[in-house]
Amino acid sequence: MRVEDFAEIAYTFDMWSLGSILVEILSGFPLWLSLKSRVIGLDGRSITNYGLFGVAGRDHSKILKKQIEILGHGYQSLLQTFKKGFDYRGQQWLADKSFVDMLMQMLSMKPEARINPIELARHAFMKM
Repeated sequence: MRVEDFAEIAYTFDMWSLGSILVEILSGFPLWLSLKSRVIGLDGRSITNYGLFGVAGRDHSKILKKQIEILGHGYQSLLQTFKKGFDYRGQQWLADKSFVDMLMQMLSMKPEARINPIELARHAFMKM
C-alpha cells in the first residue's frame, strides 16, 4: 500500500496514534524517545532505552523491524515487551478482553485492517 492510497482511509494514522498513546500510558514509557534515557527496570537495575519503538539513528527499517517485533505477533508479543521491565501490573485494562481487542485493532500492522472511527465508537469496550 502506498501513501497515496491512504487518502480514502486517512483515519488509519489517527487510529495508530491513539493506540500508541494508550500503549505509552500502559507502559509508562515513551514509544518514540530517540535520545538514550536511563530507566529503572522492575528489577531495580538501570537500563538504557530508546523507547519501545525508538532506535538509534532513527533508521526507518530498524523502527519498522522493532514495531513488527512488538506488535506483529499480536497481544502476547506486546505483553512480553511490557514484562521486560515496564510496570504494567496495575493496568487492569490489559486483562479486559474487549480493551485488548480494541487496542490491537488500532495497532494493526496492516493500515487497511485498522478499526475506523465509526467501528471504534461502536466497539464493546466503548459501550461500557
